[in-house]
Amino acid sequence: MSEHQDELLNNPYGQVSYETFRDADLAIADKTDVIKALDDSSMSPYPVLLCPRRFGKSTFVQMLKCFYDISYKDRYEEIFSGKDIYKENISGHNTYHVIDFDFSGVSGEDKSTLVDSFIIAIKRGITNFVLGLKSAL
Repeated sequence: MSEHQDELLNNPYGQVSYETFRDADLAIADKTDVIKALDDSSMSPYPVLLCPRRFGKSTFVQMLKCFYDISYKDRYEEIFSGKDIYKENISGHNTYHVIDFDFSGVSGEDKSTLVDSFIIAIKRGITNFVLGLKSAL
């Protein structure tokens, strides 16, 4: 009989922020190998992510932000060491300024409130992007 025991990690249900999974030692499927496919020159410049609800699209996009956004450059090793993509040593990591739009709160009972909540999400994304640029200077 084996003496080895596997330890179960905490379930991050409802959380989106990719970097916190490493910080808090939460369970997550390693999808970093997809970055290599996206970085391939034969890949479409406009990939479409189609998955049912609650299948990790937002977390996947946050992972891409952590990988490509220059503001995560100092944390690259901390966030990606031990992951599939870290072994690939892709040179494009952390070289872009990434703007992040979160449309998860966009809703409305009529066209007017829907458009208003959409505009608020756009403004919030632009504001956060500008604040991030200012703090990087």
